Amino acid sequence: MKARVISIQLVCLLFLMVGLSSCEIYKDVKVKRVEDIDLYELSNSNVSAVLRIGLENPNPYKITLFESDLELRIDGNLAGSLALAEPVVLAPKSSKVYDVKVYTNISDVEGFLGNALSLMFKDEIELQASGYVQAKGLGVKKMVPLSFTKPISKKAFKLN
Repeated sequence: MKARVISIQLVCLLFLMVGLSSCEIYKDVKVKRVEDIDLYELSNSNVSAVLRIGLENPNPYKITLFESDLELRIDGNLAGSLALAEPVVLAPKSSKVYDVKVYTNISDVEGFLGNALSLMFKDEIELQASGYVQAKGLGVKKMVPLSFTKPISKKAFKLN
C-alpha cells in the first residue's frame, strides 16, 4: 500500500514538473519577413487578404496559430484590427513562407478610408500590424507576440 501511495505522489510530482516547465519548452514563433500582400476580397462587410509571411518555428513539434488580436495601421494611421481567417499549422523546426489568410471588418476601416485620398499620391504605403497570436503546441496554448512592417505598392490597394 505504501509503494502505491509513493508512486501516485511521484506521478503527481512528474505532472507538476512538466506543467511548470512547459513554458520553457515552448519557444516563440518568429516572423522573419512579409514577402507579399494580396487583397482578394472587398465586400460590404469584410476586407480579406493573403499575407505571404516567412515564419520560423524553432520547436521540435508543430505549432498551430489559430486566433489573433492584431492592430492594423496603414502609414501610421489606425485602420482597425486584423484577424486570422483560418488556422495556420507550422511544421516542426522549420523556417518557411506561409500563406496566411486574414481579414478585417469593413466597419473598422471606414474611418480610415476618408484618408485614402492622401494615400493615392504616394508610391508606397507602409502596412503595420502588431499584437498577439494565440498558438498551440503539445496541448499548451500560449499568446505569442507578433509584429511586422511591410512597405507595399499602392497598386495592392487598387488606389490608382
